[in-house]
Amino acid sequence: MKVFLSHSTSPYDASTPARLRAVAAAYGIQILLPERNGRTLVNAETRGKIAQSDAVVALVTNHASQVNNVNEELKVANSFNKAIISLAESQDLILNVPKNQIVIFDRQDPIAHEQQLMDILTRLQQKKKAEENFKLALFTLAGIGLGLLALSSLSTDEE
Repeated sequence: MKVFLSHSTSPYDASTPARLRAVAAAYGIQILLPERNGRTLVNAETRGKIAQSDAVVALVTNHASQVNNVNEELKVANSFNKAIISLAESQDLILNVPKNQIVIFDRQDPIAHEQQLMDILTRLQQKKKAEENFKLALFTLAGIGLGLLALSSLSTDEE
């Protein structure tokens, strides 16, 4: 599973994205980070990473910088219909995200929010896998149906 991490942190939270990346790797989740060059809010490389991700995590801490970048990255994520999970120091920092997809960032107890976030991402990963298995079953059934139709056609032709 690939997850795009859109982040806006204060200077003393700069290590948080790297820590989340390491924790996610332990769960088999690849974290994609934005490419921010200062010229545009969302460049083509960042847009591509959002497009290839299965979900987007928006990390916003108090006194954060680059909030405009996060907002623009979330707009792109919405345009691709990506699941969005918010990791925020306060619920007041996040708008238009369902409450069950907001995890409160706690700098004093990172294990708590990391576990909550990984639980949500694991559920999304399981849902995605179930959907893929369902599609595979449908394709298999369609293939069997086409095979039976072809077989029926052949036996009709022989008569």
